Amino acid sequence: QSERRKKILDFISTLDYSRQQTDFITRRQEGTGKWLLQSNEFLKWVNESQRTFLCPGIPGAGKTIMSSMVVDTLNKQFADNGDVAITYVYCSYQTQQEQRPEDLLASILRQLIQRQADVPRHIDNLYENCKTKKITRLTMDDIMANLGLTIRLYSKVYIVVDALDEYHATDHENTKELLSRVFTLVNLQPVNLFTTTRHVPEITSLFDGYAVVKEIRAQDDDLYQYVDAVIPKLLRGTISRNASDLKDTVREQVVKAADGMFLLARLHMESLMSWLTPGHLKRALKTLPKELDGTYTQALQRIEDQEQGAREPAKRLLAWITYAKRELTIPEIRHALAVGSDVDMKDFNADFLLEVDILTSICAGLVTVDQESKTIRLIHYTTQEYFKRTSMFPKEREGIAATCISYLSFDVFNSSMYDEITDKLERYPLYGYVAHNWGYHYSEAAEEGLGHKVLDFLLCEEKVASCGQVFLSQDYDTRYNWPRRRTENRPLQGFVDPKPMVAMHFGAYFGLFKEVRVLISKGYDVEPPGKSYRTPLSWASERGHDTVV
Repeated sequence: QSERRKKILDFISTLDYSRQQTDFITRRQEGTGKWLLQSNEFLKWVNESQRTFLCPGIPGAGKTIMSSMVVDTLNKQFADNGDVAITYVYCSYQTQQEQRPEDLLASILRQLIQRQADVPRHIDNLYENCKTKKITRLTMDDIMANLGLTIRLYSKVYIVVDALDEYHATDHENTKELLSRVFTLVNLQPVNLFTTTRHVPEITSLFDGYAVVKEIRAQDDDLYQYVDAVIPKLLRGTISRNASDLKDTVREQVVKAADGMFLLARLHMESLMSWLTPGHLKRALKTLPKELDGTYTQALQRIEDQEQGAREPAKRLLAWITYAKRELTIPEIRHALAVGSDVDMKDFNADFLLEVDILTSICAGLVTVDQESKTIRLIHYTTQEYFKRTSMFPKEREGIAATCISYLSFDVFNSSMYDEITDKLERYPLYGYVAHNWGYHYSEAAEEGLGHKVLDFLLCEEKVASCGQVFLSQDYDTRYNWPRRRTENRPLQGFVDPKPMVAMHFGAYFGLFKEVRVLISKGYDVEPPGKSYRTPLSWASERGHDTVV
């Protein structure tokens, strides 16, 4: 029964935001946020029905942490009330592929089902019907209809949607559709909506007439609490003994410079940690930037001032996180940096692996590790925006493509034996990512010297076949390009064909015109016979690669 329940839940949605919730709430500074949670507007929203609460705020004000506090508050308040359900969605600039309106609404449906002791009958019937008809994805109509039926099992449902602006950045029309669907639920069902966003007129205007609006802005009292908690670590050793009056100065200057932004306060405290004497600390306090760009510039300068052994991996790490196609796990990023140290290595050399605490220490506070999901990411959405807007790390970005090609070209992948692939994914954690994304990074690179390495890879039938097995593997959610959780020791759930893809497939899929032309000149068939998957022509056509077609 439990196995069937899990299959049904995974069919509805594989998205799970519980790890983000745990990570965000653990970063909350104790005692902060009361100005919102104890406000009349919030309490009224909690106690009434069919209400929408919009909280816009400037970048770095603490909107996501506040959302996690709202979820935590509701969970605690209704812990013993099975008739009330709390659901939540954390939009993210790094998970753009999984943020269609259907995906987010299906995740909410999954959460509602999870809170039931047994799978509701209408959901069980839906699953059986789809299974019989071999339907693998629910339509929007199916999701909305079953959301309505499932919501009726509760006396009230709360929906918390964080960072609508990060969702909006990927698709404006989808933002309108998502909100339209959620507003329908609020209007027709016992549903309350809480959402956060930056001040984006295209978003906030959609709430006109629907929502109570209260701006999120870090209050000085909350900022003082945060600074007070970090000061003991800052005023250590020699500084503490020689500057007993420095605490008040740090408190006042950091809070003043932060000006309503928790993110700035955090970055400022991180920057002050690098000074070892009261004199240097006092001087630094006088030049604290009052805006994010200046703070990021200072942080990058601290990285540049490090020795080469720390500076180079720090810049490669920041480039990888900035330009990766999804969030990277800790093992993935460690392998990426290790290969980046020597892109000509023939097999992986563990001697180049960096420890996680080193990775976080060399990046001037610009990266953070999510202990729940074991991923590593930039400290904030604005960090990535700054890096991309200023075209930061051009050399390191080129190196991402080189690393991908080098990884795929390891001698160990010169075999497509089916059983071996499972072991390779365990031993080479970056393999799944590069198998799915190497073509994107190569297409974005301007380095001409990579062309011959790409052709060397494409002309090696066994390495291409090995890559193809992982590319088509069901262990990777093909919708989201994300490895599925492996809950037991089981063989790779992929295609039985040991050689499901050839070079022409990859050339067509990624739109590699030059490489496809070379392959054709060498006699490669444009429609390889006997393969168990799609033809190269159909892929090139569907993905809009007209020159390849």
